[in-house]
Amino acid sequence: MIQPVDPTTRVHIGKVTLDVPVYRDPETSARIARELSERIEDIGARSTTVNALHFALLAAYEIACELDALRQEKEKDDAETAKRLQNLQAALRQLTLYARELSPESDQKA
Repeated sequence: MIQPVDPTTRVHIGKVTLDVPVYRDPETSARIARELSERIEDIGARSTTVNALHFALLAAYEIACELDALRQEKEKDDAETAKRLQNLQAALRQLTLYARELSPESDQKA
């Protein structure tokens, strides 16, 4: 069986035109390419050398660092959410116990 090829879209990153896999939709792919181009241009403006590969690698490194920071932030948020859910669950259990103590006749009917 023939597998369909992932759709691609043409983007411009710096002075290079590339066919890249579509991420979400072509507009999102184009926006990401523009953001990457801007980052590469910013790095180039701060640099004393002219080396597109060097700029691209620095941009990739910066993006990887940002991704790592976001992952760590998400893990911290997930842990905090889990702790809050455990506290909520414990509070609900306690409320259920209090409700049963206040109306013991409902336990006898069950």
